[in-house]
Amino acid sequence: MNLSAEQSQWLTKADILRLFSLCFSYPDKERVEAILDLSGELSSTGILPEAIRSVLAYLQSLPSARQLQRMYARLFIQGGIPLSETAYHPSNDIYSALAIFYQVFGLQPAPGDAPDTLPYELEFAGILALKVALAKDDEQREVAREAFNYFLSNHLIPLAVGVYTRLKETGRDLFYTQLAEHLKAFLEAEQPEHEHPVYLLNVLDSPESS
Repeated sequence: MNLSAEQSQWLTKADILRLFSLCFSYPDKERVEAILDLSGELSSTGILPEAIRSVLAYLQSLPSARQLQRMYARLFIQGGIPLSETAYHPSNDIYSALAIFYQVFGLQPAPGDAPDTLPYELEFAGILALKVALAKDDEQREVAREAFNYFLSNHLIPLAVGVYTRLKETGRDLFYTQLAEHLKAFLEAEQPEHEHPVYLLNVLDSPESS
């Protein structure tokens, strides 16, 4: 399969988002190994954003799974720093908005999943990036691209900024704070300045999505 430069960029973007999703998931041994494997694969990629090269260099000194588990528990389990979008924007109907996105783009949360968490939203953004890369035609590609941009602006970036701000306020466990700062920089660099999602709104307003 011959890929265009744009398709390759979107596939790389999907891998980057998956890497961040793994990094903010509970760091069991399998996930830590997956982080090391994926960061190694990305390091061999020719063209990467500078923010991501910094992340990959940072992950070369990844703490052990046991150390990461202690830090993760102190911050996100015992420390009360939420990783869910609902916690940062309780007045918004986050679940309904996310449910529409997930339904339209074929993601069905499994029982027990928390679809508004940072790892889950990062995984979904990665799926949207894959859909852009592998779209069958221009219209399908434009719908997926608009969905990606809209999802970043209205869900993922506000959540990532909220998590980073809370981590920075704690002044503890520098690993996750710096990781959140790298994530924030990457997402904000991806955010378009202005966009009116014409294709996306047509899809979300269609009878099939109601």
